[in-house]
Amino acid sequence: MAYSKLLIEASNQRARVALVQEPYVGGEGRVKGRNGIRVFQPADQGSGTVKAAVIVFDADLHIKQYPKLTTNNITVVGIQICDWEIALISFYFEPDLPMDSYLAHLRRVQRETGARSMIIGGDCNAKCVWWGSPVTDRRGEEMYGTLEDLGLCLLNQGETPTFDTIRGGVRYSSYVDITAVSLDLLSLVNGWRVCEDLTSSDHNGISFSIKSKHINKNNIKQTTRRFFTKKANWDQFNGKLGQIFIEHNFTIAKIKNIKTAIELDEVVMDLNKYITEACLDSIPPIKRKEVLAMPWWTEELAALKLSTVEQKINLRLKNSAEEYLRYKKSLHTAFNRPFTTTFFELPSDKRSM
Repeated sequence: MAYSKLLIEASNQRARVALVQEPYVGGEGRVKGRNGIRVFQPADQGSGTVKAAVIVFDADLHIKQYPKLTTNNITVVGIQICDWEIALISFYFEPDLPMDSYLAHLRRVQRETGARSMIIGGDCNAKCVWWGSPVTDRRGEEMYGTLEDLGLCLLNQGETPTFDTIRGGVRYSSYVDITAVSLDLLSLVNGWRVCEDLTSSDHNGISFSIKSKHINKNNIKQTTRRFFTKKANWDQFNGKLGQIFIEHNFTIAKIKNIKTAIELDEVVMDLNKYITEACLDSIPPIKRKEVLAMPWWTEELAALKLSTVEQKINLRLKNSAEEYLRYKKSLHTAFNRPFTTTFFELPSDKRSM
């Protein structure tokens, strides 16, 4: 995409941030800065061609840089709003290079930034039915598995391809550009869409907005601990867990015989269920004096979220994304129901990100 057109479209859409891939870099191999905007990319001038960058158009946004986590193919910054940080990751995965190092880097980003909220967007050069491709290749399986590991929710929807061009009178199209967010941001996303008129490149643009308001973090209990392990009866725990393993024929041989990612998912879910059952039998639960200050989170939402996860695993056996997406849409709709809580807002609440 021509740099000048990017600036024009950003102005027209009142964009605050752009995650860009394969930007125009000229002979220097880097994106040039312009007055009034900030470009985040690798700091090393001689490190090769920049393939991913983050461009910030809003001078009021406070940006935290992560130079040690930023490479030519993955750029990482943090948007800080009071005590809340959103990690933004723009990425471009080379189609002829293995995914392993890229995916390991995404895990490192989550680990070292410590950010609970994440937005990632970029070109993964991978095909998967979960983001619209008619087929799933090995790269797509690896990418999708990593998104699950990181707890990220795909935003891709609809049937418009993200790559669409005509060469020699033949049309070539595919779905290789993805956007994903952490679960806490899912209910704040509006208007995700593929924009066919946004860029002049072979790739279509993607536009969406994030509501610039959020639950007051000071009222949210930041822990998932359920059991008071200091008072655990470990002999009873070991005995109960062993009994459960025998009852369900859960053995080391079963684990060693895992051959597919689907089988691994099923074993992990079973193991988690068995450990929880043993904990309930031998470890007292943590008694919370305070009420969790998330009044919008209901038993209905919790059950719907669990059902969605289970359906995702079950439907992968059928290679059917359509039915899972219906479950996902129902969860998203439920998240967006009106609720009463404490918010803070930025003045530019309706701008696009």
